Amino acid sequence: MDRKARQARQIYSAINEILFAYWDPIGINDVAPTDEYEANVGDVYRALVNGKSERGLVGLLTAIENKSIGLRAPLRRKTEAARRLRALDIRLSKQLLCGASRLTSSWSRP
Repeated sequence: MDRKARQARQIYSAINEILFAYWDPIGINDVAPTDEYEANVGDVYRALVNGKSERGLVGLLTAIENKSIGLRAPLRRKTEAARRLRALDIRLSKQLLCGASRLTSSWSRP
């Protein structure tokens, strides 16, 4: 696997982990498989690439909840997830993710 493919996989994984640990509108991150929100990673990635603000990401997560899930996470959870998502370095370049492992490996579940 080349460097860009590894980076893309790391970015995908970091977004998925943040959605699962911090957003989790269903409230199942202590019992469900970690791929529960994987279907939403592409939309979130595109929003990040397009420079969505933290507030814009909160809006996107709310729209996903309304359209696909039917349950809502509290605003504080969406805001925390959006803050962590915005902190990811999503560029496919020579640099690896900036701080993604710090953001996703030292969770204290809300």
